[in-house]
Amino acid sequence: MKQIFTLITILFAAYSGFSQNAEISGKITDGNTKDPLAGASVRYDKGKGVISEADGSYKITVAPGQYDLIFTSIGYKRQKQSITVAAGEKKTIDIQLATDAYEYNEITTVSLYKKNSAKENVSTEVVTAEQIKHTNSQDLGEALGRTSGVLVQDGQITIRGGSGYSYGVGSRTAVLQDGQSLMSPDLGQGQNSMAELANANQVEVIKGASSVVYGSAALNGVVNVVTAWPVEDTPRTTIDINAGVYGETPKVYQQWWSNALPYFTSINVNHRRKEGNLQIVAGGNLTGISSYIQSNSNWRVQGFFKTRYLSPKVEGLNFGVDGSIQFESIDEFFISKDVDTSAFKLGAGSSSDYFRFNLDPHLTYASAKGHTYNLKIRYMNIDRFGSPTAPPTAISHQVMTDNQYQYRWKHMIVLTAGAPFTIGDSRSNLYNDIHINLSAAVYAQLEFNYKGLTIHGGLRYEVQKVDNDVQKGIPVFRSGLNYEITRSTHVRASWGQAYRIPTVGERDILQNFYSGILVIPNDTLHAEHGWSSEIGFNQLFKIGKNFIGFVDLAVYYDRYNEFTEYDFGSYANRFPGSGQVITTDTSFLNNVSIGQSAKNAPLNQQYLFGIQAHNIENAQIFGYEFSVGGRGKIGPVGLTVNAGYSYNYGSSLPSNDTSHYTLGNFFRDAFVYNVKRVQDPNSEAYKHLLEYRARHLFRSDIELKYWKFYVGTTITYTSEPELIPGTIALAINFIAKNNSFSEYLNEHKRGDATADVRAGYKVNKHFDVAFIIKNVANRFYELRPGKPEPIRNFTMQFRYNF
Repeated sequence: MKQIFTLITILFAAYSGFSQNAEISGKITDGNTKDPLAGASVRYDKGKGVISEADGSYKITVAPGQYDLIFTSIGYKRQKQSITVAAGEKKTIDIQLATDAYEYNEITTVSLYKKNSAKENVSTEVVTAEQIKHTNSQDLGEALGRTSGVLVQDGQITIRGGSGYSYGVGSRTAVLQDGQSLMSPDLGQGQNSMAELANANQVEVIKGASSVVYGSAALNGVVNVVTAWPVEDTPRTTIDINAGVYGETPKVYQQWWSNALPYFTSINVNHRRKEGNLQIVAGGNLTGISSYIQSNSNWRVQGFFKTRYLSPKVEGLNFGVDGSIQFESIDEFFISKDVDTSAFKLGAGSSSDYFRFNLDPHLTYASAKGHTYNLKIRYMNIDRFGSPTAPPTAISHQVMTDNQYQYRWKHMIVLTAGAPFTIGDSRSNLYNDIHINLSAAVYAQLEFNYKGLTIHGGLRYEVQKVDNDVQKGIPVFRSGLNYEITRSTHVRASWGQAYRIPTVGERDILQNFYSGILVIPNDTLHAEHGWSSEIGFNQLFKIGKNFIGFVDLAVYYDRYNEFTEYDFGSYANRFPGSGQVITTDTSFLNNVSIGQSAKNAPLNQQYLFGIQAHNIENAQIFGYEFSVGGRGKIGPVGLTVNAGYSYNYGSSLPSNDTSHYTLGNFFRDAFVYNVKRVQDPNSEAYKHLLEYRARHLFRSDIELKYWKFYVGTTITYTSEPELIPGTIALAINFIAKNNSFSEYLNEHKRGDATADVRAGYKVNKHFDVAFIIKNVANRFYELRPGKPEPIRNFTMQFRYNF
């Protein structure tokens, strides 16, 4: 009995002691944007502490007494709060952290946690939500068209000249949203229109090999659309309405319409709210384009949602489901009738309807001791339906999972490891059978920070299987360092490997490229490999108290092995690897008009005429990039500046090259032809040029704000490639039956510059209105030969939020 009484006394004392503890809770937010800060540190009592949750909230239980709370987060100034709590007291301490005066952008895509971009070891760019809205960017490609070192050709994103135009398949730039792939499983094509720009927080561009974390397709870099979560406690809805028309064609005789002007319109809706511990985002967009180009209309409707539930029972746990659904009807314009009189009339193209759908369950657990686990799953379905007269149909399904673990120790060591797995199937009447693709990988990267020095290293190993063909990837590595000379001055260096697995489209598709010219499959394609390297310098500066800017300079050198390019010619009607007959459709075989196909010969001895992908060459690219940016106020005037110039010089290194074109010759030519074109077709420089490379890019966007008004301008310059693929030149000349393409190249050999202007007014706290003119000078130009870029157009923009 005495023992029971003693036990009860001890338990009562323990309970009484616990009940006398105090509770301190609150929310940590960005002092400027009021965004919640997830992963911020709250320390007290000799190193004890917690980490803030996804919504910035924190909670600690302490004994009665006096404490110094230390609040820290990367990129923000340390803040100290002294507090005294009594037994049983519950006290709320909300903290707004001021940004570090020497931080310009914060990104997550490289190190997989929020980090000052100046402290990364690779070049990065950021496109803000405000830039997207103020320039009326309707898809991801248009949003990126103002980014230094980035070229968008008919929707294909190329970074630093790492790829020529590849006919919509096999992109070498990975497109992501919130770190999850937006690449189609069969064509390896970025689904730019699926990016939820109406809910974008920012778009992060990573330049250089990124396969260690993001796998195949990240050979040249990564574009990641980072979407937003609710910030305010009260619900918020934004409605954007854009309506515009195209003006006259640059030359009067090019105009193909006679009555109503071509037009475009869009409505974007975005709603964010919090319901207790549940965060909800829902929205959608409706876009319609009656194009300035004949038979190039585009109509699409999309809806999306995001959910995240913050567990009240398990501290640091949140989970949810995101999703998106889209219908799109598009006339795909491939080549115009010519490059002059009928430049805006259809020469070759097709019509397709698309259904796209993705569903994304996700879970995150972050412990107070620096451990974080992320599980991301994405199911993606893409269906394509041809028009009634040309009914090619493609259906693909893909499930992607990424298990990721991260451990952060005292801001000194960050270890990240992951195990992504993908399975998918694709079927189409453009290729035979159902194709199954599987990939499994493991990766790890380690970051060490000490007294301004950051050292980074990573490793990935991946195995891919397409049907019965197993491709074992060699390990790929990345390494880099960043040294903080002063708080505002950083130098960096990096070297990283990457690879790209051939897509089903490159290996298996047979279709008409144009009447009499085919796209021919090749089952012997194998993976491209390469590496990229760079050294860079970043200097932050301030003007007065309220304006911060940066200057960035990077020099890079990249090498690629087994580069995949399309070659034009006649090819046997059999797969080079298996020897099986490619097609029994004699209409394809009879299209051959060069006398190599005999109707009475066996099918596998007849020939097809067109383009076929080959691993034909190794390649190297050298270049440099200069960027300057700034934002803030100078006096009463708000100013935002983003500008950059990029130069790249690429050459092929054929395995059968007998010209002894050395590395020294390459660098000599890279500097000699920095300020002039490579024009002599008999020179070694011309013979080794890479196709489709615009070697000079200049991008500039400037915006001024005063009171309720803003005005801005975008100026771009793109040089004309010296070497256009024979496939395109042949197709254009074949359709045009004149010499207009050669005349166009001669007229535009100095490149093309365009300017956009915009002005806006904030009527009240709920309503904004703006007017935009793009291509003010009405310049006729083509970034991808055969398809003219938009002529001068006018947009009215209305934005309402409540």
